Amino acid sequence: MNDSDDDDTQLSAHTLAALQEFYLDQQKKQCAESVEEDWQLSQFWYSDETAQRLAQEAIEAAGSGGRIACISVPSVYQKLKQLWNEEFSTILLEYDKRFSIYGKEFFFL
Repeated sequence: MNDSDDDDTQLSAHTLAALQEFYLDQQKKQCAESVEEDWQLSQFWYSDETAQRLAQEAIEAAGSGGRIACISVPSVYQKLKQLWNEEFSTILLEYDKRFSIYGKEFFFL
């Protein structure tokens, strides 16, 4: 194999699309994790331990196939996203447009 062989190597369209989707997901995740509390927005931000507990309680209450709506509680929503296992769905109702990075799961109030 020589250097000219490396120049001809290309990803298939499907592989390239998958790679781009992966990079976009990673970028969204990094952005979501970097959103910090804004005291002007009257959001409810909880400690990691409290958000974990509230998320677990919501999952248990919703049950398999349940739906969970988080209203102005971004820290709980973020914890639900970490715990997500396809047994429940969740949305964030929020007026902080920084959370629009969550796409179709974000609803502006």
